[in-house]
Amino acid sequence: KAGLKVAVADISDHSARLDDPASLANFVFGTKAQTLDRLRKVVRKSVILDQVSFSVEDWDSSSQAVYEKVLESFGETNLVIRSSALSEDTMESSMAGYFESVLDIDSSNKTEFCDAVGKVIQSFSQGDHSHKGNQVLVQPMVKDVTNSGVMLTRSLHTLAPYFVINQDVSSGKTDTVTSGGEGNHSTTIIYRYGDHSGVDPTIKQLVDAAHEIEEVVGIDALDIEFAMDQSNQVYVLQVRPIIRSKESIAMPDADNIEEVKQAREYVKGLLDKDPWLSGDTTVFGNMPDWNPAEMIGSNPKPLASSLYQRLITDKAWATARKEIGYKNVIPTPLMVFFAGHPYIDVRASLNSFLPVNLEDELSHKIVNAGIDRLTKNIYFHDKLEFEVAVTCLDMDFDARVAYLLEAGLSETEINSYKDSLRELTDAIVLGRSGTADEHLFRLQPLQKSLLRSRGADDLPPSKLIRIIQYLIDDCREHGLVPFSVLARFAFIAMSFLKSLVNRGVLSEDEYDEILLSIPTVASTMSCDFAGLQSGELTQDSFLEIYGHLRPGTYDITSPTYSHDPELYFGASNGDTSSIPAEHDLHAAKRIFTEKAYGINQAIAEQKLSFSADELLDFILKAIPAREQAKFEFTKNLSRILELVASLGEKWNLGRDQMSYVPISHIVQFSTDHTSGDTTLLEIKRTSDYFRKRFALTQTILLPSVVTSESDLDSFTLMDSHPNFITRKTITAPVVLIKKGMDPHEMKGKIALIESADPGYDWIFQHKLAGLITKFGGAASHMAIRSAEFGIPAAIGCGEAIYDRTAAAANVTLNCAEEQIRVNS
Repeated sequence: KAGLKVAVADISDHSARLDDPASLANFVFGTKAQTLDRLRKVVRKSVILDQVSFSVEDWDSSSQAVYEKVLESFGETNLVIRSSALSEDTMESSMAGYFESVLDIDSSNKTEFCDAVGKVIQSFSQGDHSHKGNQVLVQPMVKDVTNSGVMLTRSLHTLAPYFVINQDVSSGKTDTVTSGGEGNHSTTIIYRYGDHSGVDPTIKQLVDAAHEIEEVVGIDALDIEFAMDQSNQVYVLQVRPIIRSKESIAMPDADNIEEVKQAREYVKGLLDKDPWLSGDTTVFGNMPDWNPAEMIGSNPKPLASSLYQRLITDKAWATARKEIGYKNVIPTPLMVFFAGHPYIDVRASLNSFLPVNLEDELSHKIVNAGIDRLTKNIYFHDKLEFEVAVTCLDMDFDARVAYLLEAGLSETEINSYKDSLRELTDAIVLGRSGTADEHLFRLQPLQKSLLRSRGADDLPPSKLIRIIQYLIDDCREHGLVPFSVLARFAFIAMSFLKSLVNRGVLSEDEYDEILLSIPTVASTMSCDFAGLQSGELTQDSFLEIYGHLRPGTYDITSPTYSHDPELYFGASNGDTSSIPAEHDLHAAKRIFTEKAYGINQAIAEQKLSFSADELLDFILKAIPAREQAKFEFTKNLSRILELVASLGEKWNLGRDQMSYVPISHIVQFSTDHTSGDTTLLEIKRTSDYFRKRFALTQTILLPSVVTSESDLDSFTLMDSHPNFITRKTITAPVVLIKKGMDPHEMKGKIALIESADPGYDWIFQHKLAGLITKFGGAASHMAIRSAEFGIPAAIGCGEAIYDRTAAAANVTLNCAEEQIRVNS
């Protein structure tokens, strides 16, 4: 309007806001080659090798000139030839692994060099990425590589403040982590704001190099490919920004810092002596004993975790063990939470496995020795009752307590311990602590409670809350306590069978045959499923028996079999070929009769009071009784969750919203009268608060085992020693079990599940080739199930192995050699 002349210049690619550090990164990040070239001139804590880069257009116009330039720059040496596409490593997308890279090319061999360049250029034609401006990057190979991998300067999905370092420390190659190749892989997690004084110097050197690059580029969410040589020199091979996914959780670092700080203080306090327990300190694990990682997950929602606490780990677990002759540890809770992650207090667990009549001083020594053994062998954490705790007097006792002698216990003390365990074991096997049938009978009131809860869905909230309270208390007293007893019986039964194998009295095949001969709820369900598929059993009849089951037994958002039968079983197809072989107890009886002399001799050596026949009777009743008890109490548990869902409907709150409300915040209104509006407002506030807290705890990375507060600052993901079931070997494609998948996709494949609980029994109806789980112990639900069905399985692989296996196309599961091999 003033009549001034205006000129417009487009500076969009060459400008940045000074108040936005992230925008300054645009001046550093270009193509892969440009980024490395710009960083090469300014980094001091790492080395970026010289390079020659050229465009596809350059190559097409004069490949000879390009080759001569490479020879002039590097001489005769081995080269790496990589992609540097325009669409790669940008602030909007990474295209990681999308294009080709070729390693170890002899620069003096022109044909080999040209073929490699051709492969890289050909890979640009994938999708819609062909462009004459795409570049090829040539650098010398790093020599004498000791370790290599990828370092994320923030966790990938949440951008939480953790360095995640995936590296190969054995192959001497630079691409095994990025390509998924074979090598000794490890994943180390470093908390950005933690104490790094105890961190391995090599790891610390990588972190220091990353910090320098962060300062240069102006952002701290980077994906850095690296290698180190024998002189511990860090070589940076690639730098790209981490691209925030749509599902990523944005959480201020300040919230994370405060949460981790409080968790460290809590851990430190719990590690001290406990006046109620033997043992000077403790260890925490998410898979020992009642294995919360398997049952509710490593970061469960509040409703699931609070129900698990209230029903089991607060008191029922200890009550059951006290009843059958173990030490009374009430009121000690078994499970604690660090930043929303559940852990078992191993000191409490070890105390609860001590015979009640054991002297305090000896108890103290045994617990200290057990804690020390686990601390030195943390991969025992999912095998606590086989490798650390001695919970009965079986045929392996002398071998099992060798570590106690090494810890300084005398022969006299060991014999005293053995005498106490003998008395406890005799009482259990001979039924003086109640028979399996008697403890099963204790579950009968559960059915009456279910009947009484009929119609409760239509009651007003105040009355419905009271019904929920009744069902919880009843389920704990009449369901979880007897189930806990029977679970202990079943474990002892399995312990005797394994010890007979270890002593050479039974073979591995005879062990498998005995387990396969025992009918359980799962085997009955398989027969009924076959009837459902063939049309001999109606869907209504099938669901009347099994409809209460759900994957994620404590997860209100997971539909029951009744709610979505086709999701789990698919449509009936008239197929009768899947009818399983009938379980035949005569096989177990025949084996025990044939081996009666050896079994009785082993029993006599331990001076136990029962015979081989009495031991077999105990085994044949204990194992199915545990499964039956679990099946029965989960009916009431499922009813509790459905009533909580009905309560949510009355308040216009969905299942997801109710999943964030701890059960204590619901049942408090059974005795605390407030107006309906006030109750609803408080529940909504509670749900919103715990939803935000859950989002925060999801950003916090913690190890499977915590031995000190410093473990929250840095740790390496364990390659756990999986529990292998059967002696079979199978090679098959892998399939991740997830919501909404077609159940028929599982047939003939190795299924992978993270938290495998009873609600996943449905997978066994689909002719699996094998099973691999992230969490689970040697006596866990899925271990028992796999043995029953004769399916080769690796139970409780841990995060490192599981994640690599889940990324594979197919896998060889060799249970005989206790090995998982990723084939592609």
